[in-house]
This record gives sequence, structure tokens and C-alpha cells, in this order.
Amino acid sequence: MNRIKFLAITLLVTYYISTASAQTNVPYTRYALGTLFNPEFTNLKGWGSVSAAYHNPFNINFANPASYSDVKLTTLDVAGFGSILHIKSQDTSAIFGDGSVSNIALAFPVVKNKLGMALGITPYSRVNYAISQFNDSIAGMGESFNLFQGQGGLYRLFAGGGYKIKQFSIGVNASYLFGTINYSDILAFPDTINAYNTRKQESRTIGDFIFDGGVQYRFLLGKNKSYALDLGAAGSLNTSLATKRNVIYDRFIYKDENGNGTLTPNPVDTIYSSTEEKGNVVVPGYISAGAIFSKLNKYSIGINYKYAPWSQYRSFDSTDITTDSWQFSAGGEVTPNSKAFQDYWKTITYRIGMQYGINYIQFNGEDLTQTGISIGAGFPLRRSFSQFSLSGEWIHIGSLKSNPLTLSYFTLTAGFTLNDKWFQKRKFE
Repeated sequence: MNRIKFLAITLLVTYYISTASAQTNVPYTRYALGTLFNPEFTNLKGWGSVSAAYHNPFNINFANPASYSDVKLTTLDVAGFGSILHIKSQDTSAIFGDGSVSNIALAFPVVKNKLGMALGITPYSRVNYAISQFNDSIAGMGESFNLFQGQGGLYRLFAGGGYKIKQFSIGVNASYLFGTINYSDILAFPDTINAYNTRKQESRTIGDFIFDGGVQYRFLLGKNKSYALDLGAAGSLNTSLATKRNVIYDRFIYKDENGNGTLTPNPVDTIYSSTEEKGNVVVPGYISAGAIFSKLNKYSIGINYKYAPWSQYRSFDSTDITTDSWQFSAGGEVTPNSKAFQDYWKTITYRIGMQYGINYIQFNGEDLTQTGISIGAGFPLRRSFSQFSLSGEWIHIGSLKSNPLTLSYFTLTAGFTLNDKWFQKRKFE
């Protein structure tokens, strides 16, 4: 790929990431850091995000940096997603659409079969909600309502390396986590002409480093070493992220300067203001471990378990309705015949997976169960190791038996994994 074209595409998509806003209205994103994005890229999403033990010479596995040591060619991975969200309560339901860039990443070998590196950008979390709540009438004041709104998110700019000693690999990612989340809470009295409405506006800006590492080991099995058992683990420690926040309490009316009604708040005075207040957001560490059994270049099946103590989450020394989360995943992929050049359908890699666990938000003291199934396919590009991948995931969160809302996502992710030889001197005869 022409390097100038690559740079132009990267800058364009990176700009899109930084300016895109969510279109969904997800009430649970009001808490903690909102919806968390899984770190797996398109190919791994297709078979249940079985990532701790996964490594491939022609793919990038950001979820375990030890895998970078196995990269054979310069590899560019770019992906985007589109999703449909169905929110359901006891009384009503709603459907929303969403879409954005999923990841941009570049990996390359530094020392053949020994050392590899990767860098890129991925979303970390997203906040987008608008919740209205009508209250009982107050004597002399009439009806009132609350409006809670939030929007924003965090992104992760990362660079990492992996080193291999025989069949053992170790790696580390250094990521810069950054972004701004804006919140607005309104208490309004629509039936009372002379009453002032109140509003709290808060913005939190995070910018700090976070580190994670991983290890992997491969056992080659069989007389011809055509089978493999891969073991892997990845994780991080609790991290305190430097954060600044601005908070303003004000009173306002829903009238413009001419006394006409308007939907836009018109501030009357400021009750309290605090700017550039420094603090910390503590995000918990995690541990992910798994195993994959493979017949090389034919099929793979694997399992993965991930745990994160989100009960330790803190924001400016305050807790939230978070709980320890976990996820068990299982899945596999099969390529009927990677060398059947005359029958393209046999060279496609087919994937399927499932997951079950507990979400990190706990509402009204009740856990939010999370289940999911996924399918995917990798379409090889002719005369290269490059691939176009598709994955479809259905994820269901919560139960109306114990939770006020249930969420059902269907997400389609599409990504290109392009391989080329860079940083190598050409030989001329």
C-alpha cells in the first residue's frame, strides 16, 4: 500500500473517530464510564472474543500484546461497526441505530520470529443517554420533572511490543486514555410561571496512561507438529487516571429575552461554579485467561475467562453502582481448505462463538446478566495473506424479572486486515 495513501486514510478516519457522536440512547450509560468496548478486533469478535491465547502471523490481537511477537508481515487492521439497539421495559420499547469506527491498528515485525510491535487507536467507552422523570405534584408548585442527559466517551491510543523466546511470548501495551464526558441534570417546574428551574452541568476530561501485559505459550503436538495447544493470559492493575472537571449549578427559565417560550434553557444566575478541579478516576485491573486447540491452517476451538473488580471503581473519591464483572467465552473457527485456489468458498474461514457473564453495572442491587452469540467469516484476498472479515454479534443485557430495562444489541463489524512487506531492502540482480 502506498504510504501516502495510508497516512491520508489514517488521518481521515482518526478525525472521524474524534468527532463522531453516538446516536443511541442507552440509560445504563449514565453510570461509571458508560458502555465499555471489548478490545477484540473483527476476526476475534466472530468467535466469541476468545483472545487471551490467540496469535496469528497475519492478524493483530490487541487484547494480548504477547501476540505481537508472532507477526510476520506489516499488518494494517481497519474496522467499523453498525449496530441496532432494542431497549425494552415493562411498559414500552424503543429501537435505536448507531455506527462508528471500531479500530485502526498497525503491527510489524522488528526482529523476525522474535520481536514485534503494534500501535493504533480504539474506543474505550461511550456515554449517551437522555432520561426524563415526571414527579408527583407539589402543593403550590404544581408538577415537576427531571431531565438527565449525558454524552461523550473515552478513546485509547496505544503502542505495544511482544517478544518471543522459543515457544514462550511476553508483551506489554502502553495506552493513553483520553476523552471528555458531559453531564446535565435539570429539575424544572413547567406549571409554575414564577419558579426558577435548576440545572447542574458537569464535564469530566480524562487524560492519562494505562498499561496492560500478557503472556502466551504454544505446545506443538502430533508426529508432524500439525496440532497446537495455545495457552495465554493478559491483565492489568488498578489505575488512577488524572481527571479534571468543571461543575456549574445555575437557575434558568424556558423563555427567551422577549418572554416567548423556548425549549432552550435561558440562565438567570449562577448558584455555584468550580472550574479545572483536579482529581482521579480509578479504573480496576482485570485478568483474562484462555486456551485454544488447533489443527494448524484447518480449525481452532477455544475458551476464555475474563474478570474485572469494577466494585473498586472510584470517581473523585465517590463510588457508583458498579460491581465485579466476569465473562466466559467459547468459540471456534474452521477453514475447509486454505489451498483450494479453484474453489474460493473452501478458503473462507467460518467462525462461531458464545459468551455469558455479568455486566459491570449493578442496578437496584441486582446484577445485569449478559449473554451473547456471534458468527463471522474471513474472506481472503487473492494472491496475498490479507483478509476481509465480517462478524455479527447479538448481546442481551438484563432481565425484566429483576431489572427495569433490558438491552439487546445486534452489531455488524466489518474490517480489512492488509499485509505487506515494509522496511525491507529490495534486491536487484
